Amino acid sequence: STDELIGRGIEIFASPKPHGDEKALREIPVSGKQTVENERKFLCKDHTKIDVEIRSRRMDWDGRDIVVSIIRDISERKKNEQSLAESEARFRAFAESAAD
Repeated sequence: STDELIGRGIEIFASPKPHGDEKALREIPVSGKQTVENERKFLCKDHTKIDVEIRSRRMDWDGRDIVVSIIRDISERKKNEQSLAESEARFRAFAESAAD
């Protein structure tokens, strides 16, 4: 729910990643970048993991530097990309064997 999300840090949702994404996201206001896009896995309430895309933008809000993030579930897109890659690999293998 909205109440469960407001004011919470990204670390309660994000699976640990060795690249320090949380630090990068928190440093957007001082990095000089206006927009940062990121993909990673988030944890659902039921502890399943989903693929998400995070778009964070630096903004001025009443003289304060803030970061607004849009987090979108891209699990279906990732599944389709994987299926397409597998299909292309099968087609490539078929085409190569047909050429022989």
